[in-house]
Amino acid sequence: MSTKPQQDAIKAHLQSKVVAEMRDMARKRGVKLPTGPRDAIVEIMAANLSDPAANRAVINSLTPELRQTLDLLAWNGFMRFPDLTALVQPWKIERTSEEVAADLYQLGGYGLAFMPSGTGYIISPAVVNLTPVALPAPVQPKTPPSFSSPDAVAPHTLDALVIALASYVMTHPVRLTVSSRWDQPLPQSGAAIAAVRTRLDLPGDLLSAFPDVPPVTWELALALLLHTQIMTTTTTSSVNRQSLLELAGQAPAVRLNRLFAAWQALGSWGEWRLLGQQKRIEMVVQPSFVQNRQIATPAGLDNTCLADRATLLRLLERLTPGQWYLSRDLTHAMSQLSPNFPKFSQDPAWGLALAGHTTALKRDSDAWQIGLGAFIEQWLHGPLTWLGGLAWRGDFFSLTPLGAWLLDLETAPPSLAAPHTGLQVMDDGKLKIAVASTDQEAWGTVFHSAALALDQPQPAADGSLLFRVQPDLLAISLDQGADPAAILAGLERGLGGSSAAQRLLQTVQHWLGAYGRIRIFENIARLDLADDFALQEIQAGALPAPLRPLTRTLAVIPDQAFDAVRDALIARGHTPTVISDLPKEEHASPAGTHKGTAP
Repeated sequence: MSTKPQQDAIKAHLQSKVVAEMRDMARKRGVKLPTGPRDAIVEIMAANLSDPAANRAVINSLTPELRQTLDLLAWNGFMRFPDLTALVQPWKIERTSEEVAADLYQLGGYGLAFMPSGTGYIISPAVVNLTPVALPAPVQPKTPPSFSSPDAVAPHTLDALVIALASYVMTHPVRLTVSSRWDQPLPQSGAAIAAVRTRLDLPGDLLSAFPDVPPVTWELALALLLHTQIMTTTTTSSVNRQSLLELAGQAPAVRLNRLFAAWQALGSWGEWRLLGQQKRIEMVVQPSFVQNRQIATPAGLDNTCLADRATLLRLLERLTPGQWYLSRDLTHAMSQLSPNFPKFSQDPAWGLALAGHTTALKRDSDAWQIGLGAFIEQWLHGPLTWLGGLAWRGDFFSLTPLGAWLLDLETAPPSLAAPHTGLQVMDDGKLKIAVASTDQEAWGTVFHSAALALDQPQPAADGSLLFRVQPDLLAISLDQGADPAAILAGLERGLGGSSAAQRLLQTVQHWLGAYGRIRIFENIARLDLADDFALQEIQAGALPAPLRPLTRTLAVIPDQAFDAVRDALIARGHTPTVISDLPKEEHASPAGTHKGTAP
């Protein structure tokens, strides 16, 4: 589907054309135009030039030579006439610069390219992602050593981490954002370089439960949740449970394709962050070149990765699925085909350096290949591998059937079925659900009643997640209108007849039966909150005593810790009102609540 920005950009290019040129373009594309006025002709042509179906039909009618030139233009984005020889030579195709220039003129006549100035052509924004691969593959497949065996797959696929992180946020009062600060302030001046790293702020208990997952992967999962609006962050982070349920209920390949599309458009997270996973190469800043410190931020670097991401994915589209390639061959190809890659290297303020060295790598040096190779290698081991799109044997990688489908090299998605897609109850009472499950009722039961289990490492080998049923989560779900009969029916349907399942069902039945009854708490002080955000904010910080939420605006603490909790709240900027005697209309047991705070 075309977008309004695309159509507006195309319309701006058409404004520079005379009516005769647009009529000739319309004839080639099979479009009927009115006799006038000119503005109506521009509108009709802009709509047609933005239409994916119309563009595909035109592209399919092109000669092999024109399709090859269109592919070359899609790769470069802009081709200046003086640079044509240098742009054609790395692809090793038998075309002269004059022939390519003539092809560009013809592509312009079809509305697939525009000449904004007299120096060269740019590709139409509506065509760049539709252009089929026509140039020869710049990287040749190789055979891995016979003694090499496939590397272990990623311990958890990216969709598993997205679901796990969202589940954590639903049960923990936290505020999560993609790191936007450097771990150390940037140097103010001087010629010496300084390594830059972000300051990660991720929950320690979540990281401990997934010991094989690097923090940068969690950051990507967080960025994807925010980008897809499954999660939002204001004073605290919150999850749209229905949106999460829709994602979890999709077929695994469809779910991963949705995350792949979100990654392609993601500007709030960049692959330069992956360099922190290796020790050879560092991302560095050169203070003497930093003109504006307001944009010398992690977010500024993240934005540069959008174009680099598209370039690398377009290169991978030229590879043959199932064949093996060396990552360093890909590095060599990129240095030949895209001299300006990566984009951040065009800014003299940023660079790559060997770890511990005091000078940045120069682009024309042999050492630059080491830095570029580290960036590309980490890129390949990053999101596309976490999505299941790449398989590895040492330094060799291969596009998997899923990877081929994600890159539109295959028309049908592969089957990613799980051995068991329902709920299971472990001997210790935890719920186990396969990430590949598409059972929305099972996921709904989990999200309504259970929290992600964090007391031991999550299983990585069988593609599942562990949850623990908690009475307070059941109570919150019921407070929000969930049907207790539906929750219980979901558990009964999914848990089977094991003794562990029967014990859990009896426990849940007891909890559901007790919901709404009067509960007596002794030797406690209670906290009445104005809204649920206040309680989440208080829970997000360390209190000097355990706090038990009863509802979203009511919690209790041990009576003996009252003074310490009150002082801690005041230190954080709250202004609690202390009530020593309950109002007459509230009747407490003799040993019941006798103090309260109202932050």
